[in-house]
Amino acid sequence: MRKLVIFGNGLGRSLDNDFFQLSNAMSATWNNEETLTIAEKKLIASSMEGVEEANGPNTEDELLGAQLALMACEILQHAVNDESLEHWLTEDAMGYPRALQRYTYEIAKYFHTVPEAVTNCERWRDFIESFVEFVWETKSHIATLNYDTLLYGPFNDGVVVDGVTKRLCSGFNGVLLDGYTNGLGFDKENLLRHNIANKAFYMHLHGSPLFVDGNNGQARKLTRHELEINGGDSRSHIVLTHGQMKPTVIASSPVLRMYWDKLPLALEEAEEIIVFGYSGADEHLNKLVKEHRKETPLKVIERRHDEDRANYWSTRLGANAEVIPMDDILSFRNW
Repeated sequence: MRKLVIFGNGLGRSLDNDFFQLSNAMSATWNNEETLTIAEKKLIASSMEGVEEANGPNTEDELLGAQLALMACEILQHAVNDESLEHWLTEDAMGYPRALQRYTYEIAKYFHTVPEAVTNCERWRDFIESFVEFVWETKSHIATLNYDTLLYGPFNDGVVVDGVTKRLCSGFNGVLLDGYTNGLGFDKENLLRHNIANKAFYMHLHGSPLFVDGNNGQARKLTRHELEINGGDSRSHIVLTHGQMKPTVIASSPVLRMYWDKLPLALEEAEEIIVFGYSGADEHLNKLVKEHRKETPLKVIERRHDEDRANYWSTRLGANAEVIPMDDILSFRNW
């Protein structure tokens, strides 16, 4: 029974709420002196209403002004020839796109540096073993909204289940395809399934710090070792901005467009949809799920709230969403 599982950042927060909180990642990145110069902080902060240079932004919503300023710079760079650009933009302003790119990249990279102590626990091992076994057997589709390596690591390194190593991501030989192969880089042809029953999609809907453009402008995937030394100056494929601007960022990236183009097919193939640790705040995702879900059963696995959330989720993802509140979502096994 093939399913589609959509993960939000609640997966990480259920494991370590402090480390996986976006506001903490944004603050840590802003305060890292190696990420931005004082002049770059001043410039970025000035584009966002109510954000002070000393503290920086703490939420995606605060990044609306930063994204609009980025678009303005890019429009000028395309509209004005290089010789005249200095009359329109100061030297600092011309460096703004790269500074903002580095900042958002380093935030996403933060979530790929999960301390080993966080995942070295029985709760996580039991959860990931059960989930990998489920995907291995059902060839279910996976979509992620977070940037971390919690799933990416086990999927690529393999997980031992009942004495057998099960590696979900292994180029064309793996169960999950994400459009990248060693040597070939990114190509939408890499998502073609010659054996549909045995291959599923691994869709990084909001990107990953591993996805960058090479010197030839072609998207490629960094190894996790390369990620450690990458400074974020190359173009990356990451969605980190105000909700209203996310569709624009997605549309500008061939990598992200590829995943969002495959999501309707994954929704149509799924016999059930499982939404795991997702807040429901991304309207561009909610709209697509409601449009393509039709009558497919949908479960929402989330931490327990004081109020009944059935109406909340039915409004966002369509009628008859089954809400399963849990004190610890990592204890979920009814895949």
